[in-house]
Amino acid sequence: MQVLKTIVTNGATILPIDTIAYDGGLWLVPHWIATPDGCLTPDRIIRIDVLSLKKLDPPQPWEYHLLDRMPDGVLDGPIPASDAKRFVVIDRPRDIVRDLSIH
Repeated sequence: MQVLKTIVTNGATILPIDTIAYDGGLWLVPHWIATPDGCLTPDRIIRIDVLSLKKLDPPQPWEYHLLDRMPDGVLDGPIPASDAKRFVVIDRPRDIVRDLSIH
């Protein structure tokens, strides 16, 4: 699995966040959690290719810039009701695994 970087703002801070391709879209992975077998899996993924997303040209330290503000509750939960319909979020997707032994 290729892990890219997207620059995101929550309104106060600029954050580089891991980004993966999954199920035909691009998704932020704000936090990875360890699995019992020594791999990583996302705690939550947030779809960003349906938002205002700009692809950056090299040489940049990240591949994308999300132009929409990403509220802290969407990044870390719980998601405020006002944001629930605007963002596509999947908590603890079971079928995404990042094997740390592959470079």
